Amino acid sequence: YWYARGDEKEVSIRGAPAPGRLCRSYARGAFEPCLQQRLLILPPPRRALNMAVPFPRFRVMLHTHLDGHIRHTTIMEYSKKKKIDLGYANLQDCLRKTRPIKPSTLQNYLKEMPNYLRVIVGDRDALTRIAYEAAIDQANCGIIYSEMRLFAQMMSSSMSSLPKGSGPMTLNTTREVVDATLAGFFKAEQECGIKTRLVLACFRDKPEWADEVVTLCQEYKGKGVVGMDVCGVFA
Repeated sequence: YWYARGDEKEVSIRGAPAPGRLCRSYARGAFEPCLQQRLLILPPPRRALNMAVPFPRFRVMLHTHLDGHIRHTTIMEYSKKKKIDLGYANLQDCLRKTRPIKPSTLQNYLKEMPNYLRVIVGDRDALTRIAYEAAIDQANCGIIYSEMRLFAQMMSSSMSSLPKGSGPMTLNTTREVVDATLAGFFKAEQECGIKTRLVLACFRDKPEWADEVVTLCQEYKGKGVVGMDVCGVFA
């Protein structure tokens, strides 16, 4: 079932499409009456994350960012392991400070990211882990294909402008960053079948990154990288 809500009424749409069958005709046939009534179409209620529970496996996620898809428990674990004080008293404090309370600007939404990314930058094992966990989490939500964006230079210890944590740096080049990320994606794919692919991104205010990003896209075409993105805060 899918659900549609609006003006104090809720209706269910019976019959989800089979994997790979979510097409224009289905959308018209099932969703058009709701669109005509100006109802908001919502996905099925989310269940507890449990790989043992069968999910309708037909969802596709085409826009998400790996650096914004890190488990809070993983952030806290690496913070404690590396003895990096992120300013979070506990897990609940981490949740509170990394989630927007109310609608705001993109700048405000992203301002906490450089802080918690300190536990990941330059760490091969940490990057592979968060890539794996992000893919697993999406698979648990019924997603069969996902494209995740990542700033490879931002995760490289030699190029990142983010504050770096303590310990040895094992990600020194952008190629090492790409390899570590894809290793996590492919591990999740072997375990549960989700295909997670990488979109390499660069900042609008970092044009010097663009040539390398294009080169990496060409080099890893067919090997896990499916595109390039340009991100930035619009004035």
